[in-house]
Amino acid sequence: ASRPNFELHELLEKALRMEDKSRHALQASMKETTRILAHMQQDEQEIKLEVSFYDTMRNEAARNARLEKEDRAREERERQEKQASDYLAPFLLHLKNPEQLDPESAAHVREICLKDFSDRLTERAKLISSWYDREKRQLQEKQEWFREHQAALSESQEDEYVHYCSEANFRIQILVKRLETHKKQASQAYLAMDQKLRSDSRLAPYLSM
Repeated sequence: ASRPNFELHELLEKALRMEDKSRHALQASMKETTRILAHMQQDEQEIKLEVSFYDTMRNEAARNARLEKEDRAREERERQEKQASDYLAPFLLHLKNPEQLDPESAAHVREICLKDFSDRLTERAKLISSWYDREKRQLQEKQEWFREHQAALSESQEDEYVHYCSEANFRIQILVKRLETHKKQASQAYLAMDQKLRSDSRLAPYLSM
């Protein structure tokens, strides 16, 4: 009976050590989260397409995904720069005679402009959600792996696992906060764009009819 008791004691000590490591890792992660969120407040009005907070160069697929997102971000910046002087220009091009608007054409321009803006906001939310889903899935896979191999792991492997979980949870928290912030800003940004369209000197005379 002494042998089973000894093994039980060893397992208990091992669990207590991991609990202590997890607690310290979580505390460190929360402190870092607070610091990061403080910085995020400085640029939360910007809509960017970027891969951040973690390395996406782990494999070829991730590298290709990062390059694709960078291309989309560059295209978005070019689009915004092109529209900076006249944000209605791309939508007025759909009209046969953009110099002569009427209530119907003005309403159409407003509608397609708002739809384009809404689509870009939705795409941003989907992108953040995809990052969140990936992080959650990878963390769950790691936790499942740990449960299956826990008994045979060395202390250094346990440390590596605790560190991974801490980093993964930190990234998940950041993505949750980023998605919440985006959703709040998206509603305000949409209303602001609608107001901008209604106030535009080319559309206002016809939208008020």
